[in-house]
Amino acid sequence: MARHHSDIASNATLKTKLGNTTQRTIVEVNNSKLPATSTHAVKITKSVLVFICKDMRPLSVVENKGFCNMIKTLEPRYAVPSRQHITDIALPNVYNEAKATVLDSLGSAEMVALMCDAWTSRATESYVTVTAHHINDEWILQSHVLQTRAMHETHTGEHIAALLKETDRMGVEHKESRYCNR
Repeated sequence: MARHHSDIASNATLKTKLGNTTQRTIVEVNNSKLPATSTHAVKITKSVLVFICKDMRPLSVVENKGFCNMIKTLEPRYAVPSRQHITDIALPNVYNEAKATVLDSLGSAEMVALMCDAWTSRATESYVTVTAHHINDEWILQSHVLQTRAMHETHTGEHIAALLKETDRMGVEHKESRYCNR
């Protein structure tokens, strides 16, 4: 522009007027933050939550310098949500979506087998996990963890029965059951 139209180039600006608004430059567009509600930002946030849940990471990982640096490298315009946002908004939303999927899966099952497993963590803390198993219409085994909770009492039948009575079995208690006696 400066070589062939020097008279125009000296008066030109980087921004072009369009009515009363100003068009942003490429630098401004590339440096602008993604709105938290944009589909791309929502997809990244959900990916961060899957990372935290599947790899059993603490929620504070979103505040770690290395994690923030990695996210900034992958998508510089994305603002990592705070731990408070993850705890109060994002994680409950993912939980509700997962619960709806499990309820739908269990609702379509004719028969469901419940399994209770008591185990001890590396930190010597006792837990009990209740899992539901069923075979779907395509003859594929489906398994859903209904609950994992700490068990501070001894692992007696009485204590485990009390814990199972408190477990949210998501409607499977009304399903047909068949037991195998050996």
